[in-house]
Amino acid sequence: MSPVSRGRKGKKGKKGKKRGGSAPFGSSAADQALLRDLERMAGQDEPEFPEWFEPAALAVLDRGEAVVAARGPRQLEQAVSEALGASMHQAVVEDRQGLQFREWVDALVTLAVDRVVEEAERPEAGAWKGPWRLLNGLLSILPHEATARAREAVELCAARLGPLAEVPSWLDLMPRVRATGRRWRLRDAYGTRRAVIAEYTYPDHTDPSVFLFDYDVSEFVDLVSPGVFDDLDAAVAAWRAEVGDTAEHAVPAEVEESDLAPLAQLALEESFVVGDENREVFDNWFRARRRFEDLATALADRGLDVPRPPDWSQRFDLAEMAAPFTAWHRQTHGEDPDPELVDAIAEHWMETTLPESRYLISPRRVVMIRREMPHSLRLNPDAPQVQRMLPRWVRWLGQRAGLPEHLVERAVAAEG
Repeated sequence: MSPVSRGRKGKKGKKGKKRGGSAPFGSSAADQALLRDLERMAGQDEPEFPEWFEPAALAVLDRGEAVVAARGPRQLEQAVSEALGASMHQAVVEDRQGLQFREWVDALVTLAVDRVVEEAERPEAGAWKGPWRLLNGLLSILPHEATARAREAVELCAARLGPLAEVPSWLDLMPRVRATGRRWRLRDAYGTRRAVIAEYTYPDHTDPSVFLFDYDVSEFVDLVSPGVFDDLDAAVAAWRAEVGDTAEHAVPAEVEESDLAPLAQLALEESFVVGDENREVFDNWFRARRRFEDLATALADRGLDVPRPPDWSQRFDLAEMAAPFTAWHRQTHGEDPDPELVDAIAEHWMETTLPESRYLISPRRVVMIRREMPHSLRLNPDAPQVQRMLPRWVRWLGQRAGLPEHLVERAVAAEG
């Protein structure tokens, strides 16, 4: 028996309340078939889940006030995203084991179905509304491949609720959010902190909004502070405020393929949890991936190329960076650097970043490089020659990129 099923009482023996003179629910063959489907949906034969799954899922269900209070698709989408994000973030803060968020959502769906079925026995209390709306909200934020269980749950619960499931009518819009195709990009002065802003709407221009894909390519591809905003101006203002002075002169520009490829990497598979992510990342853990899928669909419908993830398998030639650095070092410092040390730094630098951003620097990039050095077989971060050569490497790249001196020195001074 799954932990999310433990302690539940059987549903088949319960008597339904009469509505409008009709027979009690459960008395017909169709009702019995529906109950069997609901029991199957309850997941009694599923394997054991990590111990945090059930309390975290119950916490989501207990946050039903905002879900019930939603007055439209966008409010419900946000309420569900924040409810899931709160539980996932708490699991990370508490250093829980088995952070399998995709499987956790399946457990959440199971508990939500249980709650709907139980509370449908006394519909006048209204306690079924929270889990019912939650299930519908999931259809707007989960990546498409992860919605099958939630879709089935909505169908089964709708059959159990009958006419109750038809109010409010806008719940039917939840899985039909789409990208309009309008999109913009932003980059900070370093070029490593980026944003793609895309426009979305529900059918009949209901609740139009934009989604801010705020991400960083200093090392791998990391979401930073994604979110939903009213329009382009609001998203741009929020991004500039979040990034700081390196973004104050950034203006929206036409999106290029290189801006979307990193997002395709995020949508390819669930990201690893580092542990220092903020709440916005977890609030949008699923929604960011779904919104990228929606954007890719809109591009494909217009006959445009669908972005593909970066090719991390590309082999790289150390001389590509080592040779020009050596020439710069000779001209700047009057001597050739240690070739083995230069090759080691080049290898460490090139293997942990996107090919198109290898020549970019940022304080975050330098912090990550320093942090990962202890795992390198060729670099000792405490060696005097490494401590002397890495700042020179960063200055070379900063000058090559034409960065202002104060930004170069800010990156040089970044500590791991």
